[in-house]
Amino acid sequence: YHYLVNVTALSFNVVPPSVSGRDAAKDSFAYFSVCNDNNNDYMGSKEENYFMGPTLYDTDPDPAKGNLVNRLGEPCNSAEQCTFLHADMLHESPSCIGIAHDPEVDTAYGTVYWAFDSTGDRKDGQLVRFDFQQPHGPGSMDHSVAAIRRYPEVKLHKAEDGVHAGMVVHPTRREIFISNPGDGTILAVDADSGTYARTAREEYPIYSNRLPSFEYSVWECVNQR
Repeated sequence: YHYLVNVTALSFNVVPPSVSGRDAAKDSFAYFSVCNDNNNDYMGSKEENYFMGPTLYDTDPDPAKGNLVNRLGEPCNSAEQCTFLHADMLHESPSCIGIAHDPEVDTAYGTVYWAFDSTGDRKDGQLVRFDFQQPHGPGSMDHSVAAIRRYPEVKLHKAEDGVHAGMVVHPTRREIFISNPGDGTILAVDADSGTYARTAREEYPIYSNRLPSFEYSVWECVNQR
């Protein structure tokens, strides 16, 4: 599974329905998302195509959910090595070295994550907001329902290979604190600032799905320090 190659960062949704007020049947509490420092070269076997980004997983081990499989992709048992099937995946942040769950309580599913996309515009890395919205669930490849925002004004730079960028969203200040290892700095970004500027589909032509339900945009005028 290409979404398991060189996982570099992960973040859990730790906001329970009792706090978020979400419908427990929709809520993604205890899900986690990872991102990969890889440009999707299939472990060096193919040319990089940059079709890579954060992957969402459901931690529920109930066999009926189908979240765990063996190496053949079949339901696994306690005597086998088990692998997570992803609950969703998006493909707009290759060479991602940091990710943080957003503890906001406004969305229906709670699947908002912020990621450190070190490829960006091929000059500077960028902050990217991923809202998986309704996860497609294990075994599906439908990545058409999501909302992704790029913040090119938040310029990020990776250090040498293997260096992780820590990120966290402050639950009350609503600031994203981002380690920017290439510059030796820490940025603080107002998570609720910025405005829609334009579609991202022309400037960043590698993305998950072309259907109208897939929202891909550039946001500007973000507050950062």
